[in-house]
Amino acid sequence: MSYLLPHLQAMFDVPMSTLVLLSIICSAAMYFVRPHLVTPALVFIIGPICLVLSTMAYYGLTMIEYFPINKADQWLICTITAATIGNVCALGVTAAVSRAFDRSQAKQTRFHRA
Repeated sequence: MSYLLPHLQAMFDVPMSTLVLLSIICSAAMYFVRPHLVTPALVFIIGPICLVLSTMAYYGLTMIEYFPINKADQWLICTITAATIGNVCALGVTAAVSRAFDRSQAKQTRFHRA
């Protein structure tokens, strides 16, 4: 646990400018995803998941030092990449969970019909 705690603390010590840009990108993605959801209110659940996963991706990219964050353009590319990774992962997890839920619903209806 002592190994995990500093990483969690560093993950949530993201600069405010990065967090604002990640929030804007995630909310833009949710705006375009909303019409394709069965229940558009799910955006309020998927949005924070996107933001958390984007923050984790940003921390991961800065930890492996793939983008040295010493210039504005490198910071911007790192932030956009992290937001893309976070959005794709969050939407993938959401799609997998909803597909599993649909399958369990289908099995229950087949079981009750027989």
